[in-house]
Amino acid sequence: AMMGGGGMPAAPAGNDPMSQMMAQSQQMMTQNPEMVQQIMRSPMVQQMMSNPDTMRAMMRMNPQLNQLMETRPEIARMLEDPEVLQQSMQMIANPELMRA
Repeated sequence: AMMGGGGMPAAPAGNDPMSQMMAQSQQMMTQNPEMVQQIMRSPMVQQMMSNPDTMRAMMRMNPQLNQLMETRPEIARMLEDPEVLQQSMQMIANPELMRA
């Protein structure tokens, strides 16, 4: 299988299992923020998030995010910055930080 076949349009959401999973995750996050906070605070997720290489690899596996990072290097730099990632994840885990 060719990865990012030159000039091929991205598949619309819903065609591949990853897109469906991402859509379901977004819906779940909106409907159940408490559960998301619990997940974000779990030791496994904390361990995963503390490893910048793991986070980078996970982001690159998402076709839409990978394409965005390829076309917008400034976004790629921001998303691959361990400090920015850590702050973002802390805000998801603790929404009260965003209100401060």
